[in-house]
Amino acid sequence: MLPQLNLLTTENKQHLYGGLRGDISEFLKYDISAHQREVDNLQLFQKSILNDGSNAFAFNNAFEDIYDSGTVQTLTGMLRFLLTETVTFSLRGDYNQYDMDKFKEDPIGKPKLTGEADLIVKALKDRLILSATGFYMGERPDELSYVNSLGSSVLKTRPSFVDANLKVSYQTHQNLSLYLQVLNLVGENYEDFVDYQVFSRQYRAGFFFKF
Repeated sequence: MLPQLNLLTTENKQHLYGGLRGDISEFLKYDISAHQREVDNLQLFQKSILNDGSNAFAFNNAFEDIYDSGTVQTLTGMLRFLLTETVTFSLRGDYNQYDMDKFKEDPIGKPKLTGEADLIVKALKDRLILSATGFYMGERPDELSYVNSLGSSVLKTRPSFVDANLKVSYQTHQNLSLYLQVLNLVGENYEDFVDYQVFSRQYRAGFFFKF
């Protein structure tokens, strides 16, 4: 982040919401909701390229925070499948519509469509747990600001991506659990921020101890 940031508080001036939640059957539950928020000072991150002749930001990896205000509408839908007593599967999708003062329908870094799928399998009296998560992130608009080039900027769209994570944990003792985790199963080097690629497939192992 650039120094001397002008941090502001994001304020939800109004939040209207409504929805339905219920059971289609004993094995299938649903949750649908709609939200409308009036937001002041929604924080966004803009990549800044400084051409000041120094090496301080030679890699062009600096960001500044900018703010926009307006209306955010969100439609959320979720389905939860109780496949067995020990296996659950859920799907969730979010659609966002923006009406902002500066960026209109396309605030930088904010996707219109996101989705997520979760699978949880339990065994050995819940001591062994397998969890798998897949998620989708839609296209996101971005803006690159050339700070020392007469304030010029370039618009850029980051493509959508799909990713998945897998985790296995085993409770060996009342206070101790071991786990193995695989991140980015797809192995795609997508960008979380402009020109910031995530790591490819990662493997982690560890433990949790409760006092």
